[in-house]
Order: sequence, then structure tokens, then C-alpha cells
Amino acid sequence: MNSDRLPPHSPASERSALAICCDEARFISQLEPDWFYETQHRLVVDKLKAAESLLPGCKCVDIGFLDGELTAAGVEKTLLPTIMADWSSPENWPVVTATLRDLAVRRKLIRAASEQVQAAFEVSSGPWSPPFDIAGAVGSIQRAQAEATEDRDMNKACQDFTTELEAAWNGQKVPGIMTGYPDMDFIIGGLFPGQLMILAARPAVGKSSLAVNIAEHISIDHKRPVGLFTLEMSEQEIVKRIIHGRARVERRACEAHAGSPERATERQLSKVALTTLAVQNAPLRINDKSGISISELFTAARLMREKQRIELLILDYLGLVRCGDNRKTRYEETTLVSNALKGLAKELGIPVLALAQLNRSSEKEGRAPMLSDLRDSGAIEQDADVVALLYRKETADTAADEVEMFIAKNRNGRTGHVKFTFLKNFTRFESAAKIDRNDNPSPRYAD
Repeated sequence: MNSDRLPPHSPASERSALAICCDEARFISQLEPDWFYETQHRLVVDKLKAAESLLPGCKCVDIGFLDGELTAAGVEKTLLPTIMADWSSPENWPVVTATLRDLAVRRKLIRAASEQVQAAFEVSSGPWSPPFDIAGAVGSIQRAQAEATEDRDMNKACQDFTTELEAAWNGQKVPGIMTGYPDMDFIIGGLFPGQLMILAARPAVGKSSLAVNIAEHISIDHKRPVGLFTLEMSEQEIVKRIIHGRARVERRACEAHAGSPERATERQLSKVALTTLAVQNAPLRINDKSGISISELFTAARLMREKQRIELLILDYLGLVRCGDNRKTRYEETTLVSNALKGLAKELGIPVLALAQLNRSSEKEGRAPMLSDLRDSGAIEQDADVVALLYRKETADTAADEVEMFIAKNRNGRTGHVKFTFLKNFTRFESAAKIDRNDNPSPRYAD
């Protein structure tokens, strides 16, 4: 065993949990010191619980008081601001704490297993009579696993539900991260923490463009950090698409040679320049490494979550990620990657949007795509919380195509269809239809 390896832990999740408790004191009673690997974070837990006992019923923690208590305990002044910088919405509490519980169990397993291995090495010669308690170690592991999956009291669960419902009703929070496409958001409710969404299509339909448009809307228009892993296009290609699409100036116009009738005007160049200024400080992190492995993806994603505090992870696309085992079939590899992405969404407490390809069946049979058309693995359909299938309808309009999205699976709500107009010259999707928002939706959008 490698004693140099650090036990599994997530500093970002630890900080996020503490920040939520500072803002919503009702969560303090649920904190467990064992969830926290960092010594200073465990000290903060102690101070929070002490503050709760002194001021029962308080809605939020007095940050000034807490800062004074930590300073008196010899903690660095930068600790509390660092923790509060990782503040997350209270709606992420279940996901964040699930991550911390899981990591705490893993540390317990490692500690128990290490103790047994050490004891085995110390067995003296002679008749074998193990001095270590194997049964006790197994029992402790089982208890640790049970603690991580402890069932919840219905009364507490209903109280949490009521609190969230009241907050949503009073407009204190948005249920999910909005994609920028109202008709799509109406059906899926937005992108939720811990959720895996699959966006699938045949090649050249526009799934990459739609994913970039969603990333652009969330990061540029709403200033929410997004991590984009693009295994096919370069970072420069993504940036050019965003700028030209937002400026509504064709890329070829800016790249045309002098004297060309298609060359951009000064007004168009000015629009591109102004758009570039608006885009350059957007919290969009792009990783364009090709041939990335699942372990490299996870390492980079965790780093983005910890340092840039990304709120959405986009992967373009699932089929290009490798698991690092050449002995596995493509089906097995896709299954492993799909399962891992769902686990990553829960671990980081953010939604993951992964792109995938459809097989040729829908094209051969001249029909709209179905869930069974997902390529390489049935596990994608099983692991995903939402599956959206894109297909294009060619039109006589040379500048735009009709693209329809069939939300074929939605674990937390309805399914249905959304229409888009794809502007070819700008590789940009725009909403093209409105959904009947009556309580009884029209048959076209029924589940």
C-alpha cells in the first residue's frame, strides 16, 4: 500500500457544506465532524455547533462572531472568506452531504483495511492464529456503509420539502440552472445538481453547437461558471463560434481577403470587437485535450469545481472518452464512462451534460429517433436523468434548418418536443416554438 497517498476527500465540498450552514443555521445540527478531513474544517464544525447551542433558533450564523472565535483558536484569517467563497445554494445540501458521507466511509474503509494489513504483517511464526479481528473489521465496514446510506425520517424529509417549496413559491430561488431555451426549460425544469443529462444526435445535426450555446448563455449571460470539455474542437474554434454567433457576423466575412464582396464592413468588425470584450471575462473554462481518459477527465473536473467553482460540466462527447483498459469492448467502455459520469455529477454536486451519438436506425427507417437508438450502450439510457434526442428537418431555407428535440426521458417530470431554428451561418440555435403551458398540455407535448 502507498502510504504517501492522501485519503479521499473533497476540500470544495467541505467548504460548501460549511458555507451553507453559515447561511442556513438549520443545517448545523446535521453536521458530523467525521465528514471533514481538513483539521481546520473540523474546528469550524465545532465552533458552528457551539454557536448553535448558544443561540438556538437563529436563522443564520453571525459571521463576525464566528470569525472572532476562529481567530482566537489560532486559525488563519483567510479561512472563513475562503469557505464563504464556496457558498452553494441550500438546495444542494443533500448532494454535498452525500458526497461528504461517501468520502468519510471510504476513509474509514481505508483505515480499517490498513490496520488489518499491518496486523497481518506482524503475525509471529508458529501455528497461525491471527491476532487481528477480521470479523470486527468487516462489521465496522458494514456499519460505516450503513451510516452512509442511513434512511431518513419522513417527518424531516417533508419539512425539507416544505422549506424548498416555500422558497420556490416566494421566488427566492430558481429550481434549476436555466439553459436559455424557455421551451426546453419548461419541460425539464432546468439542469439540477447531481443530474446527468444526455444530449444525443446523429453527426452534423448540431448537438455540439447547442451545447456551446447553453454554455454561453449560462456563463456569459448569467455569470455562472461552466466547465466545457471538448474532445473534437479546439478552444479557439469554440471561442470563434461564440463571438461570431453573438455578434451575428459570419466568420467567413471577417476572414475574407481584401477586395472580396463578402468582406466584413467596419460596422460588422466593430460588432465583433465589442462582442469579444463582452465575452473575454466570462467564467467559461474550456479543456480541449483530445483522447482524454476517464481518470484525467475526473481529475480536471474536480480541479475546476474546486478552483473555479463550476456549476455545470459539459462533455463533448461521451464516445471519445477512454477508460484506459484496451481489453474492454466499446460497449463495456461506454457503460463504464456513463456510470462514472453519473457518479461524478453526484460527487461534485453539479449537473453534467454529456453529448452522445445515435446509431443509424432512425435514418434508415425514416423516423424520429428513440431511446433505443443510443449508440454503444444501454447503460446511457439507464444512468441518465434526462435524455434529449435531436433531429433535423431540412427546409428550403438555405440559412436556417428546423431542428426538433425529443425529450425522451425525464426522471423528474414530463417528456415532450421542443422546436429550434438552427442558424447555419452562425452555428446558433434559437427557440422556434412555444409550448402550451396549460395544466393539461396538448397531446403533442404530453408525456
